[in-house]
Amino acid sequence: MKKRIHHFIALAFLLFTSIHTGQAQDQTGKPKMSAEQRTDKRVVAMRKKLNLSDEQVAKMKPLILAQEKIRESNMKEARESHQKMMSEMEKILSPEQMDKFKALQQERKDERKELRKKERKQHQE
Repeated sequence: MKKRIHHFIALAFLLFTSIHTGQAQDQTGKPKMSAEQRTDKRVVAMRKKLNLSDEQVAKMKPLILAQEKIRESNMKEARESHQKMMSEMEKILSPEQMDKFKALQQERKDERKELRKKERKQHQE
């Protein structure tokens, strides 16, 4: 009987560790993207929506990657880094591109807010 209990505990431990060491997922169950993956995704979207040149993309990518890495580690630093990134972006983008970028940011913020509302509503039901 003791042997079975030990086997059960060992099996439960292995199952638990395998679940937690697997690929991390976000709240929707999708695998979490790395900082590099998020950066690539953001740069591709910005290139398309803001009509960025290759030179602008080359300058923007390291800024965004640095922001994503800090974001992963510390939210306070992320806010400060974000403000710094925005001031650097203003030097890279034209005024029209910057205005469009800020509008797109607001759209994303509004979409996330709506998504959170829907998720909260579903959890309450």
